[in-house]
Amino acid sequence: MGALFETSSADLVHLLSHPKRRAILQLLMHRPATLTQIGEQLGHSAAHIRHHLLPLYKSGLLRLVGKRKVRGFHEKYYAATARAVRLHLLLLPHQGREQVAILVSSNDPLLHRSLQLMDKRREASHILLLKGDSIASLTALRQGLSRVAGCHLPQVDGGFNQAYVQHWFPDRRMALLPFAHREVGLLHARSATARVPPSLDSLLDPGLRFINREAGSGVRIWLDQQVTRLGIPPDSIRGFNQAVGNHELLAERLQAGEADLGIGLAAVAAAAGLAFTPLYEERYDLVLPWELLIDPGFQPLREWLQGEEHRGLLGQMGGYRPAESSEPIPIEQAAN
Repeated sequence: MGALFETSSADLVHLLSHPKRRAILQLLMHRPATLTQIGEQLGHSAAHIRHHLLPLYKSGLLRLVGKRKVRGFHEKYYAATARAVRLHLLLLPHQGREQVAILVSSNDPLLHRSLQLMDKRREASHILLLKGDSIASLTALRQGLSRVAGCHLPQVDGGFNQAYVQHWFPDRRMALLPFAHREVGLLHARSATARVPPSLDSLLDPGLRFINREAGSGVRIWLDQQVTRLGIPPDSIRGFNQAVGNHELLAERLQAGEADLGIGLAAVAAAAGLAFTPLYEERYDLVLPWELLIDPGFQPLREWLQGEEHRGLLGQMGGYRPAESSEPIPIEQAAN
């Protein structure tokens, strides 16, 4: 028996919408049983159980594991093919033959503006942007809930993204499509600027209120790595456990005076009128299955990233630097 059966099939979602079928499946996840035994536990005849069990068997959720002879008849033992079932169903706009591409990404001003400009030309009408941190984005891609993920995860060796993608997709050839380098640093209200030294030492000032990013974001992972490396107890940072879900919310909290400093993007600081102290630069990539690179529906975004308008927008917004190359970086399957 496998550990987990995952599906995004609407037919299977419909099949398991019936409470009797779910009850049968759950019993057979626990141990094999015959129609008679299942009927005794659920209070129904074997014929009634058979009516609901056969669709589960034909769908692949159940398997035949044995037989026993009872009063001249052979009773069959059935078992679930997995110990748990996880269903994914996402309803998307109908666009004829075009397939909507789901792109899950954290709030990135450059990506958001790029898709807006493409949409005006009707080049991005098939791209749906959903918000999520880098870990959530990779998880959605792994589960089949998206086709592309935005990722900016720091590695302990100083690189970005490759090791995470190899870990999430050991069984599939993937691609990293370079998007941009982003400047990350301390965001703070201008009234507090004189009290904010240009380093992580400012987080240890008990007079300054810090606001963190949520676990799973690239910024939070970077900060966790730094406090571990420097031997800084997280509890010594005032507000370390107070977290927000994206860069814009961080800026709003700082503007409202609910905190004195946080870590975020230079582009967000400029848009919000906040002071900015640089800390590091991160590489932001789009992660996708290798075969999607030749999908006609993905070509407008790929062409945009290779074009002059993308580079011009990078310069206009500030806080970004072009990637060294627009060519995809292959991430191969792990060796068996």
